[in-house]
Amino acid sequence: MNDLERILTGIPGLDSVLEGGLLRAGVYLVQGPPGAGKTILGNQMCFSHAAAGGRAVYMTLLAESHTRMLAHMRRMRFFRNELIPEQVHYLSAFKVLEGDGLHGLLTVLRKTVTARSATLLVLDGLVSAEEEAPSAKDFKKFVHELQIVCSMTACTCLLLSSTERPRPFRPEHTMVDGIIELGDEIKSLRAVRSLAVHKMRGTAPVLGRHTVEISDDGLRVLPRLETRVTSRTGEERSQPEGRLALGVAALDRMLGGGLPAGSVTMVLGPTGVGKTTLGLQFLGAGASRGEPGLYFGFYEHPPALLERSRRIQLGFDGIAGSPVDLVWHRPVEGIIDVVGDRLLEMVKRRGARRLCIDGMGGFEASVDEPRRVRAKA
Repeated sequence: MNDLERILTGIPGLDSVLEGGLLRAGVYLVQGPPGAGKTILGNQMCFSHAAAGGRAVYMTLLAESHTRMLAHMRRMRFFRNELIPEQVHYLSAFKVLEGDGLHGLLTVLRKTVTARSATLLVLDGLVSAEEEAPSAKDFKKFVHELQIVCSMTACTCLLLSSTERPRPFRPEHTMVDGIIELGDEIKSLRAVRSLAVHKMRGTAPVLGRHTVEISDDGLRVLPRLETRVTSRTGEERSQPEGRLALGVAALDRMLGGGLPAGSVTMVLGPTGVGKTTLGLQFLGAGASRGEPGLYFGFYEHPPALLERSRRIQLGFDGIAGSPVDLVWHRPVEGIIDVVGDRLLEMVKRRGARRLCIDGMGGFEASVDEPRRVRAKA
């Protein structure tokens, strides 16, 4: 077996943060406070793994019944009832841990993984196992023996643990192959979910905190915008040539034919001086030549923009087949990585040659850390 063989997590965005996924037969710790998304991540990975042909075991050490947990999971779009119990097998080892301790738990783990030919194991509630350990040394021994089981069966293991009771040192941190932390905090009245990779053997992950979204689609990781738009070492990008007309004849003459292709231009001025109109004219000038364009704004809704474009006869009306998309984004609740992801995705999907971002204040309002938009020296 290739020591660097990987398995995909199936979590959108996470595999790119992890340089292609987790190493097969590795043991990984996913920790975070209650409600951060650990259980969703574990279940989502199980179903994704099973859908790709693997076999997963989800074992809990919690008093909560599987019936209740599965009732919450059924609303998730990744949930597929037909994969249970053959490809996704649920098992509670709570009573075994209470009665037989870590040795009994390890025995159940080994027998279940072997009997089910599991290639993915999720152990939910590692804190319960730690509480049953007579000492830190015994707990480290348990993790070590679990690694041996995973290595012998080529089964990748995910340990889900709560950080509700922080301690300066956790014995499992030195034993596992990787540590992923999920966060959930309130910043300026907004809930901000995040993910950070603190340790990942054999991998060069994208470090720092990344934004996390949880919806009925499951958990999604949005790598920090700064890491997505930075060129890779040695990668060359072709610079577009020529100029793009703004659609204002006198201004285009002053600029030598318009704005340089591939450039970024900021239009400043107080409310009502025509910044939005100039942006629409820029897109309209491109539409007249069949050039795809995107208006991405925070304050004016598309119907009002369409009415304005018709009044000044810009040549596009937003109907099917138009080369220009008009997009509005709520300016107060967004997180900058979410806003940026949506913008980049729409530019890519449309193949836009012209982009008008109306309202940089909308981006400023979505910044979770002011230092992220500070001027570079």
